[in-house]
Amino acid sequence: MALMEGDTNRRPRRRLTAARLREGVTALSIADRDLATVVARFGEPPLWSRRPGYATLVPIILEQQVSPTSALATYNRLHQKFVEITPSGSPISPNPRRVGLVSRVKKQATAWA
Repeated sequence: MALMEGDTNRRPRRRLTAARLREGVTALSIADRDLATVVARFGEPPLWSRRPGYATLVPIILEQQVSPTSALATYNRLHQKFVEITPSGSPISPNPRRVGLVSRVKKQATAWA
């Protein structure tokens, strides 16, 4: 298990695998009857494969704020405007908070200063 660059707490990071997800769902279901009922009715949540990084985190945050379709449209507008999606924005583009592509809440959630 490798340490992630910049990791200050020195705890190794482990990849989420199907087995680890199952273990977590089982442990949480034991602790929470409501969750156990949901899992019994609908099954375990899927394990989606996503690339690690900030550019993956932004769409996830957007999806929590609006519909997946709207989130994808917003992300695509951001991606068109900025060469790469990073916490500080693109080094060759203006700050994304100033270009009116995302709402105040989304800006705060993605921590663009």
